[in-house]
Formats: sequence, structure tokens, C-alpha cells
Amino acid sequence: MKKALSIILSVAMLMTVALSMFVVPASAEDPVHTYEMMNPAWIAEGAENVTVNEDGTWTVTGNIGIAPDPAPTLDYTVYYNIIQKWTSVGGGVKVTVLDRDPNGVYEDHWINLYGQWVGGEFFPEGETNQTNSIKSVFDWCTANLGWGNTNNQFTVRAVYIEPEAGATVTLESIAFNDGIYDYQLGTETPTFEYDNQTLIAPKDADIWEQIPVSGSLVNITYDTEKLVLGNTNGAWPSVFLDFATPYVVNEESMIYADFSIEKGAKTTIYLFFGQATCNEFDNGAYGVVHYELGAEVAAGNYKGYVNIVDMLPTDEAARAACYNADGDLTITGIKIFATSEAEGAMDPAVTIRNLDLLTQAEANEDVLMGDMNGDGDLNTMDALLLFGGINGARELTEAQQAVADYTGDGNVNMMDALLLFKAVSGG
Repeated sequence: MKKALSIILSVAMLMTVALSMFVVPASAEDPVHTYEMMNPAWIAEGAENVTVNEDGTWTVTGNIGIAPDPAPTLDYTVYYNIIQKWTSVGGGVKVTVLDRDPNGVYEDHWINLYGQWVGGEFFPEGETNQTNSIKSVFDWCTANLGWGNTNNQFTVRAVYIEPEAGATVTLESIAFNDGIYDYQLGTETPTFEYDNQTLIAPKDADIWEQIPVSGSLVNITYDTEKLVLGNTNGAWPSVFLDFATPYVVNEESMIYADFSIEKGAKTTIYLFFGQATCNEFDNGAYGVVHYELGAEVAAGNYKGYVNIVDMLPTDEAARAACYNADGDLTITGIKIFATSEAEGAMDPAVTIRNLDLLTQAEANEDVLMGDMNGDGDLNTMDALLLFGGINGARELTEAQQAVADYTGDGNVNMMDALLLFKAVSGG
């Protein structure tokens, strides 16, 4: 197979020379963090051994060769990880990457993904889901075998998948990654119907309070789409916002989060509850939006719907402090860190696209149906106001419309006015 594929690769050398300095484009606004090799159009040999499934996986029953076109040239000090995810049944699988120096100075490198980290040729039968450092392979082989790649660059010319005889491989991913991954927070869709969506991380530099650390402040830039936090001198400075009016919500309420952390940065996003403020951790009434992944998270893209009740503290007393006397949760503030893993300024560090509070408006049980003038009592004036609204003599306000269904049958009509009049007149 490799000889046959080498013919294809030789033909492609003209393109390789023309694109010897080609780097897959990645803008600062929309960086490419992962280069996935599983493109059906790139199957250069053994296409009859591959079934591309509806969910994007491949079922591989024989040898195949993948030749990316154009072949990406990557810097292995940046794209230093290789992701390997598949399941084999009935035998193991051998996976080999062909690496070529983009400037043609060094010989081709054959990287056996199992042998380079474990030894031997074949991944064992079963599930493989791992990420390894491709940089460590290059560094070791350069030091011990004379390998090299001009300017730390390598061109991925081919990937070979070779199942053992009788084995079937369900392939999910073979990709190079720069250490930044996509993470699912909570669920992909909300678990309840909400009708209120409130921004709790305002895209406004002036509204946030600063907590500098070691002389480092948080730099804040923003537009209508995002809030960007960096720092002036590394460390772990943060910004916070104590809500002027705390949000009182029920346990169904959620946070919709969509944020990214740059490589070399970290963050913690705190919510404070009960009577706590953003500088008061003593009673433990706080939680983190990304509780599933720990109290501090590093480089990655984070997105999802998170139940607020799930991020509450587990300590019984601290959890109780998050609730008010009516059994509702009170959210008092938010704090976001713009932390650097190394010394020196880092800007940007954290990009917040959405941190939204999702709630559902609930009927107020204290509302008195038929109380058209809102004085907390039912009287003749209420009946007259309702009668006038129904017969068109006056236009009911939204507040009046909300309490106009005196009978509770789902309709506002003359029966509501008549029964209300009867009740207040004692008839």
C-alpha cells in the first residue's frame, strides 16, 4: 500500500514544492486549533475499505491511506499534540503518520503512533482515546536519531490505518491540536423553557471593579459581541460586579456560558449567592460556572447550559446560605479572573461571549385576581374598571389585563365583570 501511495505522493510533490512554506491559515479572530485528518476526500487508497457513517465516524475494515490535500505544514512547538480516538473489534490497529520536512532538508519521518510511546506496532483491540505530545517524539528522535524539521515545521503528507486481519475499526478522530480544545459545559440545550435571558457579564469596561495582584490589572476591551479580559503584568488579577439588585431565581434557572481561554491563561468564574458579596468567601455561598471541570480552567473553548443548582457548594451550611426565606436562590455577584501561567502581560487572556442568566417568569401567587386598581383589595371600583375594559369604554393596561380573568377560566369577558361586581356588592 505504501508503495502505491508513494506514487500519489510523488505526483503531489509539485504542489508540495509550491506550497513548501504553506501554513493552514489561522486568524487572530478565528484561530484554527485542531487539524482533523478525517476528510473523506483525502482517502487516497483503500476507499473500498471505508464506510463513512452519518455521525461522522468511519468504519474501516482494511488498509487505507489518507493524503491531506493540501498537506498542512504545522509548527510542532505549537501543534504539539496528536489526538487518537477509535475503537477496534476483532484485532488491533496500526496507525502511522508520514512527516516531511517542508524545505526538503531532512528525510521523511515515519511515526508509528503506538510504537513511539509504548513500543511495538499495533494498538491493542478495544477503545483508544488519548492525546500524546508529537513534540516529544520530534525532540527525542532529533537528539537520538538525527531527525530534524526546518524551523520546527512538519508537513503531514499521509496517515495510514492498518487493521489486523479480521479487525474492524470505528475511527472517530486523528488530529493535530495546539492544546486548545472544545469543552461541553452542562448540556447542549436548556433543560427547561425560559422566557428571560439576562446578561450577567456586561460588555462594558466601566461597570467592573478591579482587584489587582502584584501590580497587575485586568485590561478590559469589549464590543457588542464579546468582553475580552487580559492583564498588564501576569499573575491572577480579577474583576467583579456586585449586583445592585440581586437576582432571585428558582432552582430550574440556568447559566448559558460561551467563553474561551487563550493558551497560557487560566480563569475562574465565580457566582456569589445569598448575602455574600464578591469579596466575601467566608460563608461559602459561592460556586463556579465550570464546576464540572474544577475551580480553575485553562486553555480551551467552553460552551453550554449549566444548572445553577448544580454549581452550589456541597457543604450543608454553605448551601443553605445560598437560599432566601422563600426557598429561592439569590445571586448577588460575579467575579472573573484573567490569570497568566507565566510572568509578563497577557492580553487577551479570556474572551466572554455569553454569560446569561436564564429564568422563567412565574405567576405571582400574591397577585389578587380582579384587583384592577392594584390597591390590594377588591371593591366596586375594580368592577367598574373591568366592566369598562370589557365593553371597550377604556383600554386596560398590561397590569390590569394580567388580573382581569376573575373567574380563572382563561377568558376575559363580561362574566368576569358580573361575578366580580356580585362579589364586591355582597349580592
